[in-house]
Parts: sequence; structure tokens; C-alpha cells
Amino acid sequence: MVKGLAKLVQSLKKAKDVSQTLEILDQTPNGMLHEGPSLGIEMIKLAATKYSKNDEIFQVLESPKFFNAFRGDNFWLYLNHLLQNKKSQMNTDFYLSLEKKINKMTSDELTWRGIGNAWKIFAKYSMIPSFQCITKLEEEIIDRKKEFDLATYGIIMNAYANLRILENPEHKNPQRFMKEMITKKKIDEGELKKQSTMVSLLGIAKSLCLMHYFSDTSLWLSYFKNIADAYSSVKDEATPWKADIDMSLLHLIDAHQTYAAENMQEYQEMLSPIKEKCIYDPTKLAKTNKLSDWEKSIEGILKKFSLKYEADKIVSDYYTVDYFFEPNIAIEIYGPIHFLRKITGESTNLLKGKSIYKSQLLGAKGLKIIRVPYHLKEDTENYIVKELQILGILSNL
Repeated sequence: MVKGLAKLVQSLKKAKDVSQTLEILDQTPNGMLHEGPSLGIEMIKLAATKYSKNDEIFQVLESPKFFNAFRGDNFWLYLNHLLQNKKSQMNTDFYLSLEKKINKMTSDELTWRGIGNAWKIFAKYSMIPSFQCITKLEEEIIDRKKEFDLATYGIIMNAYANLRILENPEHKNPQRFMKEMITKKKIDEGELKKQSTMVSLLGIAKSLCLMHYFSDTSLWLSYFKNIADAYSSVKDEATPWKADIDMSLLHLIDAHQTYAAENMQEYQEMLSPIKEKCIYDPTKLAKTNKLSDWEKSIEGILKKFSLKYEADKIVSDYYTVDYFFEPNIAIEIYGPIHFLRKITGESTNLLKGKSIYKSQLLGAKGLKIIRVPYHLKEDTENYIVKELQILGILSNL
């Protein structure tokens, strides 16, 4: 069987189009995948990489035949190839199957890499797993703290921040989780010189900010020390990577100045050299996604009432808002990508952590934010008019 699977892999490499690829995937027997999982993983990688935007290919790759073919680390490798390559949502049954599989896994099957990949896929597609699944993963995380690695730790913290796990009333003990998860582990000097370490440190720091975790000064002293040491090895040359890092650092410092100004004196020695070295690049704040017809219609509403506004306005130096009205009012538009979804695929009215955080931060700085969510699409004009009247931008009609 393994020889047969090896031949199929070679055929897949030579496949000229989607039709041939689908034919090879369809004729791959389940038994072959069980007998030769490493070759099966190679098939997944080949197809997923070559056809990352093709839904037909991924319907097959996400099907029970492939989903149920792999065990242990091979399953997590399978999942990782889908995660890295698919550009759109998985089908709803896939998430439900993943949650069911996690709930049945033993500790040996639910590896540290597996825990990271599970949270990565839930966070990437804004899916809130059931609390049975959350509890299972959480207990494994706490039990495996000694296996800590910075990248996986960052993935977990990002998922908790953006899926707003600890805000959910179903979570029985958020304080315990944070106490167990917060780490002040010393990072080796060699690791601090790696770009990946800098990215992970900033990702974790951002997640803590999203969760409004500013009060633990000893934790932040530890993080700022590691960040300062890592940043000292970053070259001063202007590169897109450094520009991204610099903007993340400026956001981090600004968050602490806004929410924890009383602690800034303690951090000053480490943060001052960082801020001096950072290069502020406002082009990093520019939007790259195209506006939907609904989003375009909102500007039409503002023009209809001859309102004076600025679109995509930079405020408080490091942030943009969709529409700004002097002196301190902004409209922020929240399309479907800003909202969390249930594991069943059903959308919720709950904003992602990073989406609500920006408006909370700007609110703390004195801006008045009008949030326009897409679920009010059919009544957008009435909603905006009412909010603008309340804030005195638009007189009563």
C-alpha cells in the first residue's frame, strides 16, 4: 500500500490542473493514508500549497476521509498545512469535527504543538469553541507549562485576547488561568537576537494589552527588559519588517501611557531608548482592503447631509478612524470580519478583541466613537443620523 501511495504522490506532483489533482485525491484509498501517513501528509502539502484559493480542492482535503486518516503529530501536521494555505473559511462541519476530536484526545495525542495549532485555527477564523473544548485545552496548557515555547505561548495568548475567552461568563476562573499562564521566564541571549523572538514578544505584549492586563508591573518590567534586549539587535536600516516592529512598539508604549500612566516612570529607562530608535511611518496605518458596497454607502449618507468630515483620519498619532468630525467624534465601521462566530458557523454580535480594543483605547483618550456594525445594515442611515444627533453633529430633522 505504501508503494501505491508513493506512486500517487508522484502523480500528484505531475498533475497539470485542478481536475487531475481532484481525480488523484479522490482515488486515494483510506487504507493507504493509514499505512503511510508521512506520504499522506506530503499529498496534503502538495495540493494545499498549489491550490490555496481553490475551494473544490479544500472540500476534499477537509473531508472525513483525510480528516480521520491521521493520528498524533501527523494530524497536527495535516491541520497546519490547511491552516497555512487556505485563504477562506473552512466548512462548518470541519470545525465541529475538530472540536469533537479534541474533546476525545488523550494527553499524549494533544501535544504542545497540537494545542497551539488548535488555538491558531480557532483564532484565525474567529471561531469560539465550546467551553467543554476550552476547558480541555486549558487544563492541558496548565499541565504542560514546562514545555513552554515562546511561539506557541504567543499563539495561545493571541487566541484568548481576540476570541475574548476570559470575558465569557461561562469561564469559571479567569484569574486562575492568567496566574498560571503569565510567565516571566528568562529568554536566552541567543534567542533574543532572532527576529522570531521579537515578533513573539510583541505579539504576547499586544495580547496582554487587548485583555487590559496592565496592573502587573513586575511582569511588564520583565517583558520590557526582554523587548529592549531583543530590539537592541535590530538593525537601524529602513526595512518593511523594522517599520512593522516600530509601529507595534509605538502602539505598545502608547497603550501604557493611556491605561497605566502611573507606572511609566518605572519603565522609562527601558522604553526611552526604544522610542528614540523607532521610526514613525504613517503609511503603515493606511488601509489595504477594499471597501464593500455597504461601507461605501455610509460615506454617501454623510455626503447626503453635507457633513464636514475626514475619511481615514490619523488620530492620536498612531491610529486611523474611518470618519472623523471635529473636534473629537469618529465613526468606525465594523463589517463581518470584525465579529466572532460560534463553532456552528453562526455569526455573533461580539466584536473581536482587537476590533473593540482600538475604539476602547481611543475612547480612553477622549474620542467619542460611533460604532456602526454590519448587522444594522438595513437600518444604517437611521442609526447614524440618531447617533450624530445625540452628539450634536447633526441637528434634529
